[in-house]
Amino acid sequence: MIKKEILLDLEEPLDRLSCGVNAIGLMVLGLAQAHEPYANGLHAVWDYLREAELDVQKVLAKLWNSLRVVQNRKSPVQTDGAA
Repeated sequence: MIKKEILLDLEEPLDRLSCGVNAIGLMVLGLAQAHEPYANGLHAVWDYLREAELDVQKVLAKLWNSLRVVQNRKSPVQTDGAA
């Protein structure tokens, strides 16, 4: 199924993006502890990216679920041979 292959292809790049968002979060925490003036600005960027990441995860979960539903509908009904 093409849609499933596309989702699997997205897994690795989206994982890298997630790691990048987490790295920015760690940088924000370090800058805040160091009382750096740019901590608040970077925190705003981190919040924005984190929210976008969660939105993407929700959409992908919906897509996976819809593919499962479609796949379940296409699977043949098993019978016990009784007429």
